[in-house]
Amino acid sequence: MIPESIARASLSEIEEAIKPAGLQRAKARAIKELANLILEEFNGDMRKLLEMGEEKVRECLSKIPGIGHKTIDVLLANWGYPVLPVDTHIRRISKRMGLASSGGYVGIRESLHKYFRPSRRLEAHLLLIKLGRTICKSQNPRCDLCPLRRFCKYAQDRYIAVG
Repeated sequence: MIPESIARASLSEIEEAIKPAGLQRAKARAIKELANLILEEFNGDMRKLLEMGEEKVRECLSKIPGIGHKTIDVLLANWGYPVLPVDTHIRRISKRMGLASSGGYVGIRESLHKYFRPSRRLEAHLLLIKLGRTICKSQNPRCDLCPLRRFCKYAQDRYIAVG
């Protein structure tokens, strides 16, 4: 079983396995603690944790150092919970478009929840990341190619006279 294998592995083995993702030292500790939590409190079955409900999952996972809002939201969203995780691309796009203010992670997520139906939030998350990586880049955004430019305050104010 995967949690058992991770719990038995040394931190250096986990670090080596996740090295391509970066920040391997901090992430390895969090991964090992999560594996131990799943073994000890859920008999090795991650599904038991995820079926406890959104707030209980948040409460349980947020106790582990290195696991924050985004990691929890990605897990919840991929398990079918109606959550829109916010990464750096989504934060930038939501601010540029005027969908969210300059608030923190939770404020931006809650603002975006007002715009996207629960059943479409994971899809919105994935599409917004793609938009941020390809068109709405941090430096030199390609507003001229953006399919959302007509709705974007950034594009209207700085680049394109949208008619």
